[in-house]
Amino acid sequence: MDLIWNSHYQNNLVPHAENDKGPFWRRDLLHLCDKFRGIAKCTLGNGTSVLFWLDVWNDHCLKDSLPRLFSFAKNQKISVAQFLSEENMDNNFYLPLSQQANEEYQQLREIIHSLQVHGEQNDQWTYI
Repeated sequence: MDLIWNSHYQNNLVPHAENDKGPFWRRDLLHLCDKFRGIAKCTLGNGTSVLFWLDVWNDHCLKDSLPRLFSFAKNQKISVAQFLSEENMDNNFYLPLSQQANEEYQQLREIIHSLQVHGEQNDQWTYI
């Protein structure tokens, strides 16, 4: 497991957020990621293998629960770790926000405020 993790989850890149490049077997595996993510959720560790908006983590899929705010996201395939590393959360969005998106932004601030990130632990993926 460490070999796979170290090979594909390094440099803060989320493999299932990459384009379909590389050998045919890798492209086929990346297509299976979408199906796996449809039946999987993640308990957040360091946040490097989880897409902030598109994956289910800590019982949230933010694209679905905050759709208006999602439409203002500069990078819709950003990892949780990358999103949280931004000093000013506003830098993750195209501004100004609509009134509805601003309301969802306040909800997001509450979610992030209650978030527990464990920098030393890998994210834990499980089947739903």
